[in-house]
Amino acid sequence: MTMSMRQKTQVSASIQSLLADREELAMIDFEQLEGIVGCFCTLLYPRKGQTEGTIVEDLGSEVIIQLTNGKEVTEYKDDIVICE
Repeated sequence: MTMSMRQKTQVSASIQSLLADREELAMIDFEQLEGIVGCFCTLLYPRKGQTEGTIVEDLGSEVIIQLTNGKEVTEYKDDIVICE
């Protein structure tokens, strides 16, 4: 079974849209994110089943996060979503 040209065009437009969104997200300047200590965040890659926590220290390109279970982990800023 092959895709019609119309289906291929729709799929390719969807992929291009997703890539554009990803590039826009990747262009966030973390230097502008002053004062992120105390912010709630979500990990993109779970740590022992935990995905949510609070930023307790900013280390430049990394942050220390206290997970909801009380453990503290170090993550790259690229690997978290900060909730304002």
